Amino acid sequence: MLGLFRLGASPGRFCRGCYTYGHLHAVGECVGCRRQVPVDGKLGYCRLCRAQATWAIKASGKASVIEPYLRRVTCQH
Repeated sequence: MLGLFRLGASPGRFCRGCYTYGHLHAVGECVGCRRQVPVDGKLGYCRLCRAQATWAIKASGKASVIEPYLRRVTCQH
């Protein structure tokens, strides 16, 4: 399971959010980054892609739903 690539994290350890997300969601191919990671059942995105979309919403200064921003997420590796 991959998390948010948090710097300073020990090998095999995740922040509480990534740990919980991994236990609550089944592994599948993320629609945004194409990695095999836990993805949400509704839209098919991983926690990292959802976080990236949320950051884009905040940067835009507009209140919005996440779905249009998720479609703009691109692979960062």
